Amino acid sequence: MNDKYEKNNDTVDSEANYTSEKVRFVYQKELQTSYQTDVWEILCASEKEFIPPLSERKGTTQQSFSEEKDDNTGLTLYYQQMLQQEFILAIENEKVIGFLTFIPDHIIDLESNKYKCDYVSTVIVSSESRGAGIARKMYHALFENRKGNNFATRTWSTNYSHIHLLKKMEFKLIALLPNDRGEGKDTVYYFKDSN
Repeated sequence: MNDKYEKNNDTVDSEANYTSEKVRFVYQKELQTSYQTDVWEILCASEKEFIPPLSERKGTTQQSFSEEKDDNTGLTLYYQQMLQQEFILAIENEKVIGFLTFIPDHIIDLESNKYKCDYVSTVIVSSESRGAGIARKMYHALFENRKGNNFATRTWSTNYSHIHLLKKMEFKLIALLPNDRGEGKDTVYYFKDSN
């Protein structure tokens, strides 16, 4: 089956679909209420896989992790900040199996350099759906829906599968914060220009 993109007229440019086999990739400027429970459940199930866990972060755009941890504001604050962002959803049988959140036209200020980009803050695929290229397809849906923009994200240096994917999609390392997430765990920022 050929992958294709289409605009959904029901939401007037707030949603664009990318379909591949049984999974739909949907762009939403605001996460529809009908998908919020699915996203919350995936977030809760996966948050401890992140370094540091998402519940210990100050938010989705925190730039340094070497400072003291937040006063346990927990996952709810992180989720509330995600809801203010735009989404790419992977949907199978009307259930969300993965999501990517991003902040459009964001400015990242790193090492005296400023980068204007669509900033990807969170990418999660449910554990039972991993290994099928869902994350890659969500990124491609992002690129298609936000043509002409630059893109950036950050992760940790031992998140090998994500870094491998970013490099395959021609993201370049732009900053490395040594031991920012603990001994031997650097924070790394990747950037892809609009070319």
